[in-house]
Amino acid sequence: MKSALKHAISEYILPPGITRTIKTLTQREQTSSPSPQALPEIIEKAKSNVRFKDIHKGERCFILATGPSVKDQNLKNLANEYCISVSHFYLHPDFSIIKPNYHVIAPAHPPFESQKLTKLFQGIKSRDDLGTEFFLGQTNFIHSTHNFLCQVPELKPTNFNYINYTGAPHLSAQNHQQTEVWDISRNPFSIRTVVYSALQLAAYMGFSKVFLLGADMNHICTVQQGYTPHFYKEEKGINDAEQRKNNSVDMEKMLLGAHKNFLGFRLIREHLEGNNGMRIYNCSPTSLLDVFERIDFNDAIKQSS
Repeated sequence: MKSALKHAISEYILPPGITRTIKTLTQREQTSSPSPQALPEIIEKAKSNVRFKDIHKGERCFILATGPSVKDQNLKNLANEYCISVSHFYLHPDFSIIKPNYHVIAPAHPPFESQKLTKLFQGIKSRDDLGTEFFLGQTNFIHSTHNFLCQVPELKPTNFNYINYTGAPHLSAQNHQQTEVWDISRNPFSIRTVVYSALQLAAYMGFSKVFLLGADMNHICTVQQGYTPHFYKEEKGINDAEQRKNNSVDMEKMLLGAHKNFLGFRLIREHLEGNNGMRIYNCSPTSLLDVFERIDFNDAIKQSS
């Protein structure tokens, strides 16, 4: 009887989008093995991030994301700049020229599993001789980065740190001005995109000017035409189209997600530019992200810090 009633509600009362969302959230709850408390070794490892506090105070940096716009920019000019790259940017042909000082990986989450993480960390390990310091997001997901690297220790980067996102608060209008949610040595706010994590890192290190490259945020305009949202071919990284299909992500969900992403960026700007005195610029000419002041990449290179 209960089963029939649930079916009737799902089929005839709840909109299909709500039904799919409930199904996705239920699957995440069943597979993510959530815990309110991070592993002690993660907490201790994250505490050591305090050594990065204000080490670049007053300097500038470039955050290198993976949007296709970077294909049309001469990134070799970044060889002598402080850079924070993210995600699969290690696939960029100029990575070994730029030699980013720091590289951020978002916490693993559904539908990530060991096969995808193997591919990711094999790529990272191939760039391990460049002196880059890696920051790995961590939550208590069953296929977390920490769990994976314990099983495959030979793929651990030489220099790596954890950012503890287990049980982290969501960024909101109520907490975005609070110092503790920006502290990467503790439990900073959870991220919706890895660019958030790079901005957390830049703020903690004390950079006063930040230039975003490849933060195009325009995939909602191109996904229906089958264009890749990255500078690399999807099969070389994580296939976003496959993830959207597996999670029944339609345009309604993508627009809702984009709204939440943009809201988060606005709160980040309000805090960092209002309280920290940081200036954040968007160097992507095709980006929809209008939260930050736009600047041409070549003009950014000419600027002094």
